[in-house]
Amino acid sequence: MKLTLLSALFLSCQLVFGQSVKVDGTELPGTETFEFRLSDEYAYRQDGLKVVIGRYNNENGNGFIKLTVKTGDGLGIKGRVSLQLDDGSTLVLEDKGKRTYEDDHSSNIFDLSATQVQSLKERNLRNIRFSVKCINCFLSTKEGNFVANNDDNVPVLEMVNKLFNDG
Repeated sequence: MKLTLLSALFLSCQLVFGQSVKVDGTELPGTETFEFRLSDEYAYRQDGLKVVIGRYNNENGNGFIKLTVKTGDGLGIKGRVSLQLDDGSTLVLEDKGKRTYEDDHSSNIFDLSATQVQSLKERNLRNIRFSVKCINCFLSTKEGNFVANNDDNVPVLEMVNKLFNDG
């Protein structure tokens, strides 16, 4: 009985505080998955860009952002990513090649410095600019540069504050 109660408590805490995200074989704490709407020119715009922000288990305050979008075989999120904040400032993230592909969806994980995390704690995320490029193909008409907008006003800064201050 006690084990069942503890398991239920643990599961409810995971649902309230977010989820764990696997990075380099390690489970790390993250926000709940939220979705930004893709602009009209993207071939798979009905699915949106799924986003999770996570925290490394270190004392530096570093984090990461995981982006997932439906791409089709051979394509992936590749290259620099720009996060535009409400005040007009932009955070530029470098591609470290932490890509995965599963069930027609491409994911890539981009590291966030402590300074970038602090910016996300102070200003809400307005949009994300990213590129989809051939990874295992020669050429595709679905390659391009795209924008995913926070049209639903997801309170990203609140989630980031909770993750980095309560964790």
